[in-house]
Amino acid sequence: MKKLLLLLLLTIGFNQTAKSQIVFQENWDGIGPGIAGWTLYNQDGLTPNAGVSFVNAAWISTNEDFDNKVAMSTSWYTAPGTSDDWLVSPSITLPSGSNTLYYDAKAYDPAYLDSYKVLISTTNNAVSSFTPLFTQGDGVTGSSGENSTWTRRSIDLSAYAGQTVYIAFQNFSTDMFLLSLDNISVVNNNSCVGITRDLFDTGSTLTSATINWTAIPGVTSYDVSVGVVGHTPAVTYTSATNSFTVTGLTANSRYQYFVRNSCGSQWIGPFSFFTANNLPYAYGFDNALGYAVDGWSGSWSTGTTAANAQAGTQYLFSNSSTTLATNRSIYSRPINLQAGEQVTVSFYHKEQSTTYNRSLKLEVFPDANPTAITSLFSNTALKLTTYTQVTGSVYTAPSAGTYYFKLTDFSAITTAAQSMRVDSFNMTSVLGVDQFLSEKFALYPNPSKDVINVMNSINASITNLEITDLNGRIVKNVKLDGVSETQISVSDLSTGIYMMKIVSDKGIITKKVIKE
Repeated sequence: MKKLLLLLLLTIGFNQTAKSQIVFQENWDGIGPGIAGWTLYNQDGLTPNAGVSFVNAAWISTNEDFDNKVAMSTSWYTAPGTSDDWLVSPSITLPSGSNTLYYDAKAYDPAYLDSYKVLISTTNNAVSSFTPLFTQGDGVTGSSGENSTWTRRSIDLSAYAGQTVYIAFQNFSTDMFLLSLDNISVVNNNSCVGITRDLFDTGSTLTSATINWTAIPGVTSYDVSVGVVGHTPAVTYTSATNSFTVTGLTANSRYQYFVRNSCGSQWIGPFSFFTANNLPYAYGFDNALGYAVDGWSGSWSTGTTAANAQAGTQYLFSNSSTTLATNRSIYSRPINLQAGEQVTVSFYHKEQSTTYNRSLKLEVFPDANPTAITSLFSNTALKLTTYTQVTGSVYTAPSAGTYYFKLTDFSAITTAAQSMRVDSFNMTSVLGVDQFLSEKFALYPNPSKDVINVMNSINASITNLEITDLNGRIVKNVKLDGVSETQISVSDLSTGIYMMKIVSDKGIITKKVIKE
């Protein structure tokens, strides 16, 4: 059962001096030959359990994070057996001097940790030609395999300098679960350490987000690459610490990022962050790539049977357990709220059976204080077999900032596994953002013949001013670098009434402007 629960969670670099050289690298995301450039050997011929049937080869390239691929193998079969699955690199010519193999590895169930070997051949890529370099685990003891968190490992290949070699990874586990590899690299004359795979983002606002990673002792410069989804990493920013805040972003947008040590290491990524969204906001979970692509996160699953959706073609579902109480949550994308903004949240739910009570709650918390949780809805006796809309209590934001809304299935044990579905999540503001912000911004003089000053009392960072005429035509557009006050010339405009849209990190408002 633990394997199945963990599977549900799934479904949804190295720096050198001038003399150092990355001889070979593979990140499964476009840097390196990709899985097609490796040789795969399925020596066991066993059939994966239905729970991991997506692993349909000795090793596959698959998403571990929704936009970050890994190489994955399984040792969980329909009839228990021993895996003998090989992942063999292309030929790699090692220069003279020291050479080091680096890679990240992870198993997925602490009770069923997969074991594996790293092997080398100096002749060809046939299985019989390899000799072991490193072994993790004994293959039969669940606690002896790879760690259940991403672990950076390194192996000295200096004894093979000047030779052409093949590197192999062999999963030899008996009835365990899943094993993944990422960021494989061979570095010649490596003189400094690259970052590890544990990148994460925090503090998303309408126009900014902060990227974080584990610091490398003694390193004072890191390269950061931020861009559109699918971009090729290149240095767009540098940071002196293991954190960097990206500004000047577009609200309600997804960005991908990479990080490396500044002397030119292997890029680690891609990972994504999402800028915050203003209300209103509605989401039907209908993205074929899954809700994570739209900034949601958590361990609920996406159902794709259109007949089971309240609207559209997809929906969320969470299954109860026959052995453990359920505790499964899903989090909204970041939502920008103003102080005093009153929010109403609604969604539809439907249960599989009237026999069992299901428990569901809706909560909200500010990103700045995740423990300050407010309950908007909670019910421990849901058993409706037709979709029913729920509207939570009105939430008044205590301060301006980014907030997350959270649905949690906390159902008790049921004698038979039962599904609960959720669809058509909708969020509105009882009072619009304009009404909260408008009084915080001042335009003067207004009316004006030549220049209008724009100021605010909440230290909002203004990024754009747009003036339109009463027919909706844009007559002036000015981009700004996050200033709290500015001025804009209207001397070239005809006499009349216009509308000025002010875009800031606190929200977007529109004010009337009169040109004399």
